This record gives sequence, C-alpha cells and structure tokens, in this order.
Amino acid sequence: MIKGELTLGGLVTFNGLLFVLTNPMRNAGNLMNEIQRYAASAAKVNDMLLEHPRVASPAGKSGETGRKAPIRGKVEFRDVTFTYGEKKGHILQPSLTGINLVAEPGQTIGIIGLTGSGKTSLINLIVRLYDTTFGAILIDDVDVRDYNLQELRRSIGMVMQDVFLFSDTIEGNIAYGVPADTPLEKIVDSAKMAAADDFVRHMTEGYETIVGERGVGLSGGQRQRIALARALAMDPQILILDDTTSAVDMETEQEIQEALHQHMGNRTIFIIAHRISSVRHADQILVMDQGRVVERGTHEELMACQGIYQDVYLTQAGLASDTPASQGGDQLGP
Repeated sequence: MIKGELTLGGLVTFNGLLFVLTNPMRNAGNLMNEIQRYAASAAKVNDMLLEHPRVASPAGKSGETGRKAPIRGKVEFRDVTFTYGEKKGHILQPSLTGINLVAEPGQTIGIIGLTGSGKTSLINLIVRLYDTTFGAILIDDVDVRDYNLQELRRSIGMVMQDVFLFSDTIEGNIAYGVPADTPLEKIVDSAKMAAADDFVRHMTEGYETIVGERGVGLSGGQRQRIALARALAMDPQILILDDTTSAVDMETEQEIQEALHQHMGNRTIFIIAHRISSVRHADQILVMDQGRVVERGTHEELMACQGIYQDVYLTQAGLASDTPASQGGDQLGP
C-alpha cells in the first residue's frame, strides 16, 4: 500500500477471503471431535434399541406364542432361588433362597418382613419381571415361562408401592389397561371396592376430574386407591398388592379388605404389608428375613410360635414386653 501496489479495498478483500477459507478449516477440527462423541453415543443407543429382552414368550415360535389357557389362580414356588445377576463373573448374593409355597385359587397369602428381606422380589417373579435363577414358579401346574407373556400379565393385577397415575381423568386412569368399550359402571364398581368412589364423587367433576402427572393434586391414600381400582378393573385371577394400603387410615383399610373379601370370589391374592392388620386374616402368612421364609402359618399359628411374628404384632399393638426381641431397632413399620 505504501508503494501504491495495493489499494485499501484490495487489502480488505484479501483478508475477507482469507477468513472465509480458514474458518471452515478451524471448524473441521471441532466437527471431527463432535463426530467421535456422537458416534459413541449412537452406538450405545443402538445397543439398547437392538437389545432382546431376557424375559419373553417361549422361544423358537413365531406369532402367537406360549400357553393361553384361562388361568384359575393356583400359584406354586418350587425351591426358588433368585439373584439379580452377576458382577465381573461372580454371582451376587441371592435375594431369595429356597422358597417353597403353594397358593390355591381363592386363598389370600400375606407376606411380611423387614425392608430388603425379598418380599417384592418374590412377587416380581410371578409376573415374570424377572425369571428365577434356580427352581420354578408354576401357575395352574404350568411353568410361568411356558405362558404367553402378555396373556400371563393380563391375568394378574398388580399394585406396586410406587403408584403412577397419568395426566388424565380419574376414569381414564382407572380404565387404563382394560378394553375401550368397558362400561362406566364397571369402573365405578372397581372404585367402590377400592374405597375410592366416595372421595371421587365429592370432586368438582367426579370421574371426569383431571389429575396431574403422577397424581398431582391427590393425597397418597387417594392415589393408592385409584391404582387399586385400576387393578381391580382388569378383573384379574391373581391380585398382587405390594403395601397398597400403607397411606390409608385403618378404617379405610378395613373397608378395602372387606370389599375384597366379598367381591374377589375365587381369586388368589398376595398381600405385602408392614402392618399386621393388613395380613392377619390371610389363609397363609409368610415371614421373610434375608431372602428366606423363616415362619409361615395363620395368624393364630404364628402367634402360638412366639417368634418374630408375635414380637412384631405385640410391638405394633403397643403390648411388647421389655425383652431384647421387642427392643429391636428395625420393626415392621408402625
């Protein structure tokens, strides 16, 4: 420019072209780094999408697979041992060991035990959320692994501790999982059995009331009762209640138990609870500890054994004696 060989405009033009050429080169380096990151993430996503579930209908068949005969409700555990998998080639500590149980159609089975004793693991095996590590579970004398998975789960109503409700009407939440043409009367009957009809009718829009995601706007007890009504609306042959009445008062719990006793007919019911009052009328009560059944029998039989069950009952009733057993720090709930 000093010599007059280049104008100011020419210098600006040259610098502009240089920027246009070099900037993509700089971005190319960053892009290569991003591609590597995206490729690693995509591989993980593809692995998940292409993963075949370990629990499925019987292998080696196509289309309509597995046994579909109507389920009557007999449930049998034959020397069942279960662990949640392996870690670096080593089998983890079993969550259940040597479980044997026979529940006939129409019977109620109560299950109690300390947190982590294997209660929920036990009932998860019935619906094949997991498969047994050793032993077998039979329904109507047929291994659950021989049933069509959808048909099996359609015959079992399950209410878990963690209640999930959708952002929908109360009617829609109860009717989830039942045929679309199910009449409202059946939904209402299910709500009555779950002691939910009264509080639903007192809401502004009744069964058309919209609840928020996960049941926002309802109390814990109300959410539990709606979830129970949902399970009852399926008209299951096997009903599993995992601490379903923990958030309701004693009077409502008694009302639910009486309704179940009157209307469930020849259905098999499994009740997991911390309160003795929830299971004391069961045909058979299992007391679990560290994945094993340490006591079993009716309420009267277990009280006569003077073991863990009696200690828990006396503690909850406020009648526990001043003994080391009754002073244990981890009792089965209030």
